[in-house]
Amino acid sequence: TSNHTMTLRTSDDPTDLVSPLYTITASATAVTVGRVVVAPTRSTESASYQITFTLGSVGALLAGNNTITVTFPAGTTVPASILSSAVAVNGVTASSVITNPAARTVTVTTPLTFAGNSQVIVDFAVAAGIENPGQGNHTLQVKTSAQSTNGVSALYTITTNTTLAVLSGLPNPSVLNANAG
Repeated sequence: TSNHTMTLRTSDDPTDLVSPLYTITASATAVTVGRVVVAPTRSTESASYQITFTLGSVGALLAGNNTITVTFPAGTTVPASILSSAVAVNGVTASSVITNPAARTVTVTTPLTFAGNSQVIVDFAVAAGIENPGQGNHTLQVKTSAQSTNGVSALYTITTNTTLAVLSGLPNPSVLNANAG
């Protein structure tokens, strides 16, 4: 929030005329992040992520111009690059994708125009190479270039990465023969 005045003069009247004080308030509203669907949910595996969120009334996005930034939780591995073809916004391939592995962020340029209050779904395919964090409940954050305050997702659960070991599926023939007599 900041206060301003405007000064006006014309060629016919070169005397400055100063407006009354007025205020410009920045929009600090965040997007509203709903569900996060992860598959598979096993820790440290590459997974698909579907993130659903709703823009605020002042959150309109212009195709090819505005961006959506997702910040993944600690422990998530974000690759050095992601192909645009591995990310979709409401079913349409992203215009561009920029990653920051150290900050665990992915910034997607929207291929579609959205009015304020629109629902947006960002899909990261398994091919994007995002690796799940460790076991537990997690949240991620979403913001846009029009709404720069992060919205926080609902909790999503990552499970342990366990492997079922089958030692033997057949009976031991020597034991069967010993009991036959």
